[in-house]
Amino acid sequence: EEVVCEGILTWLEANFAGTVEEALEELAEMERRIEDGIPALRRLGGVVDDLKTECDRLKAEVKEVGNAIQKETTEIAAVRQTIGELNEEYTNTKHAFEKYAIAINAAGGAVFVQGVFRGYRGPELKLQKVLEALSVLLGMEQHWSSTRKLANEDALIPVLMRYDVQETDWRKVGGLFKYAKSDILNPAKMPSPVAKSLCGWVRAAVSCIELLKKLADERESLERHNARLESLKVDEKRVIGELHDMTRRYEEAHANWIGLGQDDVLLRLGVKMSVSRLQREGMRLRKHAEKLFEHINWLMVSEDFVRNRISSHRFLSRFLPGSGSLADLLESKCGVPSANFLYDCSSGESPVIFAARDGRFV
Repeated sequence: EEVVCEGILTWLEANFAGTVEEALEELAEMERRIEDGIPALRRLGGVVDDLKTECDRLKAEVKEVGNAIQKETTEIAAVRQTIGELNEEYTNTKHAFEKYAIAINAAGGAVFVQGVFRGYRGPELKLQKVLEALSVLLGMEQHWSSTRKLANEDALIPVLMRYDVQETDWRKVGGLFKYAKSDILNPAKMPSPVAKSLCGWVRAAVSCIELLKKLADERESLERHNARLESLKVDEKRVIGELHDMTRRYEEAHANWIGLGQDDVLLRLGVKMSVSRLQREGMRLRKHAEKLFEHINWLMVSEDFVRNRISSHRFLSRFLPGSGSLADLLESKCGVPSANFLYDCSSGESPVIFAARDGRFV
């Protein structure tokens, strides 16, 4: 009978001890991985948030640069249109200037300095300065004996400033232009056709110079806008490249973050499954333990034999309450009280009741 009991105990240990212990070890390992993974998940989540913020900033910068490029493109188109209008106006004014110059040449230009304004009320000395300044600026010979093509457009205004030896202030030199365009030199009020041609020539020359100055300013403005546009295009290319790189890094980090989150979910699911598995194994173990004690009860062993046999056995003794026992470990993981592993195994007229309480069998 004792051999039969020993065989049952050996079979029970071989079939269930390893299973329960392995499940507990697996559960502890998964819980450790969950605890280790939480800080990494949080850190990676912070990195993902930072990369998302940087992507949003770069997107806003790309939009800002795009708006600036659009603005510069619009301004360049406006400047080009202004340059086209000034060129057209300059062409018409230059045509009128050449027509007046041909008329003056045909009449003998040297005569007019001496006599064309005699008897006409006007500041002849200032007019003489205007005429001489225009002669120098437009590259014409003394007293306008011939006409030449306008050259060095960008240098016209500096030349004008250098010309007036008495007045070097541009505002005063500009006063000559203002006087030349005043009503006092209105061709319609001139006493003779020759005087009309001379005043028309002066006004056309002044208009040409002013138009050339405006053209020079607009061309400089166009160059600045073009340089600004090229710089913006370089910035746009750089920012777009940074955005693509940052987006790639964000997508990789986000995918890793999602993967870690999925691992965490799977681990937590595995913990639940392991707990369920332990509960199932505990129930199976309890049933086999009940059968074992039924056999022991059937053998009608004495109380001393039962207590000594169970407490001394290296497997079954682990189901007795105590610090670090398998019964306590199963109770903490599965929620099954350790006392429930030993049941009322009464049978017939001589009941033997086993209850693991206070370290004693009752």
